Amino acid sequence: MSDGTADRRDFFVSFNQADRLWATWIAWVLEEDGYSVFFQDWDFRGNFVEHMNRAHILAPRTLAVLSDYYFGSDFTLVEWSARFSQDPASREDRLVPVKVGTLTGESILGPIVYADLTDCSEEAAQERLLGRVKKAVDANYRSKPQSRPGFPGGPPRQVPAKPIFPERPPGSVTNSDERRSRMPGNRSISVGRDANGSIMVAGDNNRIDARIQAPQARTSLPPAGTIDIGQELAQIRAVLARIGGENAGKIERALDDATDEANRPDPNRDEVGRALDRALVYAKASTGFAEEVSKLAPRVKNAVDWLGASWHKLLAIVGLAV
Repeated sequence: MSDGTADRRDFFVSFNQADRLWATWIAWVLEEDGYSVFFQDWDFRGNFVEHMNRAHILAPRTLAVLSDYYFGSDFTLVEWSARFSQDPASREDRLVPVKVGTLTGESILGPIVYADLTDCSEEAAQERLLGRVKKAVDANYRSKPQSRPGFPGGPPRQVPAKPIFPERPPGSVTNSDERRSRMPGNRSISVGRDANGSIMVAGDNNRIDARIQAPQARTSLPPAGTIDIGQELAQIRAVLARIGGENAGKIERALDDATDEANRPDPNRDEVGRALDRALVYAKASTGFAEEVSKLAPRVKNAVDWLGASWHKLLAIVGLAV
């Protein structure tokens, strides 16, 4: 797919650090399919700006990994605007947008056709990405389906009305209900598994908000030196973004502080730890934390290994201990 010159590549992948996981996946899929890319994490060393300029010169196209984060960075502004100025009408498809997150408001890139990788399976995302890229590099490519579409004049599928959800009818009695009705003095509650954050009904339909402290699971930390703290913080950000709520802004700012410090040439690990601690404390106070803690725990465990023994206390927030 390249022109045979060793230094030239097909695409320069431009992204904000908050979307690093998406950018890494995209770069891998492109190279796996035979394209060549300049990707910051794999190719840049020494002077970042020099490598950014070199990638812009030696790749004819820039693939922009789009989300709201992308438009909040001065570096990504330089990357996409430099390419946009070469092809403002997008007749040569020099700038290839790929949407990976929420985009609020309007931007000057709005008219450019993008590949939307959100809310779909990995297989569908790969198909959309490679289809959009193929259109950029091959002016004759058409994404015509291989199989013949169904005949539009056929009989429509008949669904007369929305089906009724099969709830238990009011007043119906199960075997367990019958057994309890024969024991008028029994007001006990049986919980088979974790009841953290659950709502139970006791006695004569009395509602109880359960706050049961689950025991901390014992864990072992991964080998030292094997952790990419940038990747782990990006994973933590992705999980915590699903919680939302009134603390979402505080969580985001705390993670920004942690990421900025972690990306320094010689990061202060305690500064990263303090910022991550703030983010996790805000998250734990938010509704929905319990539903995400199982996904969060392995990422926090890896981050703690990078931070060091003085930050083992963060494990308790996600129910772990060493």
